[in-house]
Amino acid sequence: MNVFLNILLFLLQPVIRLTGVNGAQLRALLKMRLLIDNRRPNPMMKNQGKKIKWGNLITIFVGLLYGLMLIMPFPFAPTSDVGLFLSLSFLTVFMSMILITDFADVIYSTRDNAIVLPRPVDSKTFLMSRIVYVCLYLLRVAIPMLVPTMVFMCFAYNGTAAFLFFVMGLLQVLNAIFLANAAYLLLLRFVSASRIKNALNNIQILFSILAFATYYLLPKVMESDTFQAMRLTDYKWLAVTPMYWSAMAWNWLMNGVAVPFIFPVLVLLFPFAGLWLVIRFFAPYFGAKLNDINEGEKIEPRKLKKEKAKGFSLAALLCTNPVQRSFFTLVWKLTGRSRHFRMKVYPTLAFVPIYMIMMVARKGEWSNLAAMVTRLQSGHMFLIWIYSSCLTVIIAYTHVTYSDNYKAAWVYFIAPIRQPGEALIGTFKTLMTKFFLPFYLFVSTVCIVIWGPSVLQHLALGMINVSLFVLSMAYIMHRKMPFSLNQELQNANSGNILKSMLTLILPAVLGGLHYFAAPYWWAMVFLFVLSGVFVFMLYRILRQVSWADMAT
Repeated sequence: MNVFLNILLFLLQPVIRLTGVNGAQLRALLKMRLLIDNRRPNPMMKNQGKKIKWGNLITIFVGLLYGLMLIMPFPFAPTSDVGLFLSLSFLTVFMSMILITDFADVIYSTRDNAIVLPRPVDSKTFLMSRIVYVCLYLLRVAIPMLVPTMVFMCFAYNGTAAFLFFVMGLLQVLNAIFLANAAYLLLLRFVSASRIKNALNNIQILFSILAFATYYLLPKVMESDTFQAMRLTDYKWLAVTPMYWSAMAWNWLMNGVAVPFIFPVLVLLFPFAGLWLVIRFFAPYFGAKLNDINEGEKIEPRKLKKEKAKGFSLAALLCTNPVQRSFFTLVWKLTGRSRHFRMKVYPTLAFVPIYMIMMVARKGEWSNLAAMVTRLQSGHMFLIWIYSSCLTVIIAYTHVTYSDNYKAAWVYFIAPIRQPGEALIGTFKTLMTKFFLPFYLFVSTVCIVIWGPSVLQHLALGMINVSLFVLSMAYIMHRKMPFSLNQELQNANSGNILKSMLTLILPAVLGGLHYFAAPYWWAMVFLFVLSGVFVFMLYRILRQVSWADMAT
């Protein structure tokens, strides 16, 4: 990693001198951060004192695997410049995803304020150290990602094309870093400190959803005839994107096509000029704003009153005793307020409808919805939709037991709770009501529109089967208090493999029985009654869980 650091600091020397950043202090801050990273225990290791021997090799291997998707546009694209544009776009989306989901906290972190800010380190050097730190780790992923496409270009074109793609890929990574940090610092400049984290979290969720949709739907679009006739010059608005500049520079260098000279110039200068602008104009506000963020957030009384009324009304309607009502309200509020939970769960929830669209869409049907509906009416696709809906509550259950503030869970053990099973039932009702039911109502509406009222019996059986599965999963894998475990140990405490396999097999078994019973009304009634009996039994078993039965 120190080799990467030296190379990166050498390349950034012109920017460092122009912005007035203290080079010696910058190097010291970066070495300190890297040293802390090397000493930080890894949650995947049982022995927390050990270092990860193969950590860098694993990162390189994962980068090589992800790099295979950068090759995908070239065989399908009508021209090489379109393929390059899409390949660099994939790279930019991937790097932006990492920046937004994993490294936003690095920019806004206030943990080292008390150590660094009292010392003679100005805001420019402090901000530059964080940007270079992020850049260092992104390049460790980006360089292996570029290798598979470089190998492909050596065979499809020549070595010059491979080298040119490598340079353009690195510059595109710097562009992603500049644009993401500029957006963060603009947010820091114009949004109050009490709302900065909520605004950032909402942006992260929105961008993650857009990235999911783009990644899964774009291959379908690439199969269309419109895409095969695509020419970049026909879309003038693309000229404002860095990927377009690289495609034009590619046309000039590799295809001999005359292009405006401004595009090759922008490819080379924009990343470094952008970094200079960020340090020059936003750094003076950086340190002061970090101190404001550290003061905490204020909740408007009106908003708090509205949340209280909503939570208590649903709890009173759905819960039968005070413990259930308390935990229903607690989990309802925390799932809406916890930034980590929202960032992990909400973007993943967007994958469920995208996955459903991917299952039904076929080539040539995007422009002919009537033909798609006619084909769906002759099959049983509604069964896949019904049982895919359980993914929403599975995703929520996966993260509801973990929290950054897990030490606050001590209140559970001093509260007068005789049976924690009541708390588990309250959590179950919250997740089913908040995450599963709204989506299931939407799926039910779509199914009724396509297949008619005859699908109602399948929706009823699917509902009871999903409830059976979720209760089974709650008892087998999630006998834990909500938001009570250390977030950093989530992967290490992910549970027994056999238990995970059982929870994956059960929906397939229930769906298979539903499919074979579909032609016979009496079989549907029998399965409904049988599943209802099991739901009643599991509900009582989960409710009676004692402290000795709770998973650790």
